[in-house]
Amino acid sequence: MAVFDPDAQRICVRVVYDGSAGTGKTTNLRQLSTLFAGQRSAELTSPAELRGRTLYFDWMDISAGAACGFPLMCQVISVPGQVAFTERRRYLLASADVVVYVCDSTKDGASRAREALGVLDEIGRSCDTPAKLLLQANKQDQPDSIGGKELLQLVGRPELPVVEAIATEGVGVVDTFVSAVRTVARDLTVRMEREGLRLPVRSATGMNRVLTHIARTPIDPFGAAELLLEEASAALLFDGPESLISKTEPQGAPPSLAATLPNADVPTGFIWPAHTGRATLRKLAREGALDKSVAVDEGDAMQVIQDHILSTSTQARFGDAEAARQALVRAARERTQLGALLVSDTVLVVQPSQDGAWWLWTVMPLIESIERWLAGADGLTQLATLAAAVARAVGVSARLGVDLAPSLAAFGAQNNHVRYRGTIAPSSDREHAGARLLYGVTRELAELEEDVDAFAATLEMELARQVEMQQLAALARYRPAAESQSDAVVVRAVERAIVACTPPSDARARAPRAPQPDEGRTGPEAA
Repeated sequence: MAVFDPDAQRICVRVVYDGSAGTGKTTNLRQLSTLFAGQRSAELTSPAELRGRTLYFDWMDISAGAACGFPLMCQVISVPGQVAFTERRRYLLASADVVVYVCDSTKDGASRAREALGVLDEIGRSCDTPAKLLLQANKQDQPDSIGGKELLQLVGRPELPVVEAIATEGVGVVDTFVSAVRTVARDLTVRMEREGLRLPVRSATGMNRVLTHIARTPIDPFGAAELLLEEASAALLFDGPESLISKTEPQGAPPSLAATLPNADVPTGFIWPAHTGRATLRKLAREGALDKSVAVDEGDAMQVIQDHILSTSTQARFGDAEAARQALVRAARERTQLGALLVSDTVLVVQPSQDGAWWLWTVMPLIESIERWLAGADGLTQLATLAAAVARAVGVSARLGVDLAPSLAAFGAQNNHVRYRGTIAPSSDREHAGARLLYGVTRELAELEEDVDAFAATLEMELARQVEMQQLAALARYRPAAESQSDAVVVRAVERAIVACTPPSDARARAPRAPQPDEGRTGPEAA
């Protein structure tokens, strides 16, 4: 939002260009960079892009206009349009004073814009002062383009200002920007006259601070792997899309093989996330710590270097680059599906070894063990946080049909948040995926003499919230090989979660029946 910079004696505002991928947001800024060459105070900067698509943002500063008797410094930003970067987009839009929505001037473009404008409304409701909005009807040179007024009708926003444009030719680009600046200047003036506007007095948040924040935001799981594939395609690593559906499995490996530690010099498409991942590996390589190979026995190999742990296994060894790359795509998809459980700054990288094999490495920061974290001052709060994380992990496991390690050691604490740092493997029993994790963690908590009843109190609520009804029913049908007192706690938590998810009309039919003394086991009667 707008701030007053006391050193420069000017008001700083943020003009954010939004729109779907490929609609022309970056093109607008590039044209402005040329057209305002004599006035801009900073070059157009794009911290990273892929085949012309913005990965973080495009940024430039333009001195233009005035409001409330002071000159305006406009931070002009375009957001990434890919679905993978939804959270980055939301963060930038929430900070805008005025949003220029760049729309492809077709009926299909209008359909996408209608949904996106709804997201803008949602973001605006969460802000103290929602950003002003105008629409640019771009690509008017297309054969199937429609006029700006008709476009507004199709998106259901006839009241919005609209500028028709052909950004590639510079047509309408300056008009759009000037309209945006006038809109925000007029808004500031009106607010000052009506409300006695008081702006925060401080230096404006600059590009580097915004980049640091955005680089830490999560990537949407449904778009992350596709973006990775696009990177690989850009480097001509794929002959065609048919290579993406190969079912090639890892090649078996004899014991005591040598795996080369990963480095930042692998080709595009062999590391995820590409930009932050390379930076992490370069940091680890500064003292020569990665200049060696390690022996991988029949199980896993693990190396602790500085404040990171690097791991691979014989199951992550592949006979050719394409099979390894596909495994990286699957692993990236699975890791991003963890959502809030993902260890921040996790890196996946495929590294060739001297014998011609390819190894998939996982690189994670060292984080605090759950046992140590549970010994914190407020143990019950930690137990509740852990229960919510375990329920989330169960939901991910059941939804994806993968096995997560059924152990407390697979979880850790990072900045007081519980993360999953264990393995992810295809489940041999999809119906009960997640059940072994649930029972395994609860048993270990009991062995540590933790309050499993307090754990279960949060667990049942979170299971009801994060696990689908069908998957809860599968959890209820699962019985561990040797039932214990802690297993009975899990059974009750699952039953109560099912009841919580059941519509009132069906609650009596689905309510768990108390076990009878002669049943010889703990849990609900089998249906």
